[in-house]
Amino acid sequence: MIAPAPLRHLVVLVALLTINGCHGSTTAWNGNWKLNPSKSHVQGGANITITTSPDEKIRITNDAFNFDFRCDGKEYSNPNGRALTTSCIQVSTTEWKFTYKRNGRISSEVLWDLSPDAKTQTVHGKSILPNGSFRDVEYVYHRLGEGSGFYGRWRSSNPFDSRSKILNLYLKGNTLLFAYPETAQYVIAPLDGTRTLMHGGPYAREGFSMSIKQESPVQMHTEISFEGHVIREGTLALSNDRRTIVQESWTPEHMDEKDSFVLEKQ
Repeated sequence: MIAPAPLRHLVVLVALLTINGCHGSTTAWNGNWKLNPSKSHVQGGANITITTSPDEKIRITNDAFNFDFRCDGKEYSNPNGRALTTSCIQVSTTEWKFTYKRNGRISSEVLWDLSPDAKTQTVHGKSILPNGSFRDVEYVYHRLGEGSGFYGRWRSSNPFDSRSKILNLYLKGNTLLFAYPETAQYVIAPLDGTRTLMHGGPYAREGFSMSIKQESPVQMHTEISFEGHVIREGTLALSNDRRTIVQESWTPEHMDEKDSFVLEKQ
């Protein structure tokens, strides 16, 4: 069986690293680490807030970005990645239709449905894959606190749906390969905190960089930046038995809302 293109890309990358001097090097950090949702906890990363911006646009705020737009059918730049745009059409008071584009091509179309009691909203539709096929998507959010219509604070019923389940790590000397094979997104960064461009395949968002600083043999500090602005920081902590990594992350503005992901060695 031929591996998917993103995974083949990472396999080739790791092979090149091996040829260039990683052969024979073993470290407890190295290998494939799989997310265990039952042991993990998402706090800030599970929430979105819908309000009105100062210029009376609709504002969607997640844990890292503010996205301002109007439901007028026009395309607005989406801050979740370079070359992304989003347009919205208000179908009714309980339905918003969104079209997302990457580099001018449609990447997904979804409908936001509000329940009759306005306590649940369901995002459902289709995502168009690079090979032209379609993937059904559905996300369910429940209201937190007060609000009217779509406006208010919402929490995802399954925040792990859109998260990469596998993390690849390969450490050699003072350099770490940090990669998500499902999106072919990776960075090869020195462990001195230098901000380094993240590379990505057709599923990955563009415009992101990452810095990694080793604080001890069993802990690293990370920062994710978009267009030079730090949007998320965190830590990677290796367990005593070297079989588990706990990855914590938070936004600089909300250190009290930490997400904690437990990754187990495969």
